[in-house]
Amino acid sequence: MSVPAREGLTVFFDGEETPGVIFYALTRPGTTSSIDFPIGFWPRGEARPFRLGGESWEVHGWDLAVGEWPRGRDWTRCVHGTLKYLVDVGAVVAWVGAEGCPFSDPPGLLSPEWMSGGVLAAITSAGEFSCAVDPDLPVQALSDDELASLRRHARGLADARS
Repeated sequence: MSVPAREGLTVFFDGEETPGVIFYALTRPGTTSSIDFPIGFWPRGEARPFRLGGESWEVHGWDLAVGEWPRGRDWTRCVHGTLKYLVDVGAVVAWVGAEGCPFSDPPGLLSPEWMSGGVLAAITSAGEFSCAVDPDLPVQALSDDELASLRRHARGLADARS
């Protein structure tokens, strides 16, 4: 029997593995110098920022240590609100992952070949939102078809060569 997502999803925080998720926001370089994480959507949590980038792409990220996992509609509201904020401040695509979830820098970013099973929820700048994970059920990820759709939306960034 698989464990509920809230028991299996983790991040590294202050050198310790702790319950949590990772939020990512793909932007064009120079779109924004920094993005503050909207911690107000989370009942108890603490976020630490990081940034990845190349010549033609940038990913803002946050390890979110979840102190209290929202349930049911509250979970979806927290995830959607956070991701929507990230696209509202400049992300082309924003998504949720966790420690151990497949991740690739461009040119493999968001490709089913490299990131299948690695995106738990996502939103595009056009407002298309999908959330496969529920903290009370075993971990689920977006389908490869959904991942390919995200990649198409992020064309020019997700598939950048540098």
